[in-house]
Amino acid sequence: IAADELDAKAGHTSYFDTTQPVPTTPEGAKELYVRVEYETLTRLPINDDFILFTVKTYVDKLDEFPKDAKLALLEGLQRADDGQKSYKSIDTPELYEALISYLSL
Repeated sequence: IAADELDAKAGHTSYFDTTQPVPTTPEGAKELYVRVEYETLTRLPINDDFILFTVKTYVDKLDEFPKDAKLALLEGLQRADDGQKSYKSIDTPELYEALISYLSL
């Protein structure tokens, strides 16, 4: 995602191509990609005054998730509060319901 797509209000990059409609059906939801960031803090052995912060980003198509990963994502989405849904750009009821429906298949 290009730097010019930064969402200044939320402080993170946009999750959707704004030129495309937001999926509102389970069939549309399966075309989405999921971005996960794995972040670590590591104290450097040479000088413990310094800490290394790393970020590894994974982007995978939702349709390619194994069934157990889809179920885990479903459980997480069902527990998400409104603030979490907004941060993850799934705060429109139509998109949220499409994701829940697709992951429940």
